[in-house]
Amino acid sequence: MMITNILKRAKPPQTKNITSNQQKALGDLRNYESITIVPADKGRAIVVLDRDTHQQKINNMLSDKNTYEKITDKRRNRTAKDLNILLSKIKMEPSPQNPEEKQILQKLYYKLHSIDANPATFYGTPKIHKPDMPLRPITSSTGSPTYELSKHLTTLLTPLLRNKYSVKNSIEFTTQIKHFTIEPDEIVVSFDVISLFTSIPVNMALKATQERLMADATVPERTNMSVDNILKLLEFTLKNSYFQVNGEHYKQVFGCAMGSSNDGKYSYGRHGG
Repeated sequence: MMITNILKRAKPPQTKNITSNQQKALGDLRNYESITIVPADKGRAIVVLDRDTHQQKINNMLSDKNTYEKITDKRRNRTAKDLNILLSKIKMEPSPQNPEEKQILQKLYYKLHSIDANPATFYGTPKIHKPDMPLRPITSSTGSPTYELSKHLTTLLTPLLRNKYSVKNSIEFTTQIKHFTIEPDEIVVSFDVISLFTSIPVNMALKATQERLMADATVPERTNMSVDNILKLLEFTLKNSYFQVNGEHYKQVFGCAMGSSNDGKYSYGRHGG
């Protein structure tokens, strides 16, 4: 409570860490219609691109008909309705752990079901460490029909990621390899996977998730839902990845969408992606 009161009373500093000329330059830069300002894929850098070049990179990604399909508004608008029907059905089923409780309680149902949702948006973050700066496709799902469901599923599935073959970040990786001994007849190699998330077959991902859920005895501690219903909701989320670009609507028909925990918090100036 004390911390909350301090934050409420806090005022932004009167001084700025940039000069008035620098501030004006930033404002002018934002208004240039011929450029796009986006965050880099890595390194917390900011990238200024020619708008047409950036849009062409976006168009090149969307032209991959094996991954993306252009659709009509009519098809897109069924997502929220179908999600609410699925949630309502699961809500009426008794919990496998406690038959006296429902699998989705009313409060959770109101949080997960979709009302007045907006389509997700699509953009790309430049990989400045690679030749020609290809874009990493990002689907910003904030406010979309499956946004709250995705967040809830994350809390249920994150504990499954405990794996001795994975690391949190590059710092943890460098710490671990300090203890490795490379023998004279051994070499260390790394593999670069292009567009990892969009290359993952959804059915394979669902099968792997099912195996981990069935083997995890702590699942009942996190949810009243059965494994089957968790998988139904996960499948719905993964197979209903719709987004909007320049007023046109698309569906990702293969692979998993790459999202961002900071969806909507970047400022991109005037750009088409």
